[in-house]
Amino acid sequence: MAAARRRLHQLLAISAPTFTQYRHRQQLLDRIRAYAQRAAADGRKVTTIIGSIRADEISADYPSPSAPLSSSPD
Repeated sequence: MAAARRRLHQLLAISAPTFTQYRHRQQLLDRIRAYAQRAAADGRKVTTIIGSIRADEISADYPSPSAPLSSSPD
């Protein structure tokens, strides 16, 4: 019986200031592209986000910025 292969999804998140201030942007993009191609050959999917991102936008486990803060007992 053949086992079903689970497809792994990876996320690369690069902040906009980091990217725009980095001198070697084209080399970075080339490396990301090469990594994504190697991953695809291995059955993995890579998504790259360059920009502003909040942790609660990529993880349901991260508390929402509008969630009330919990207070600890004194």
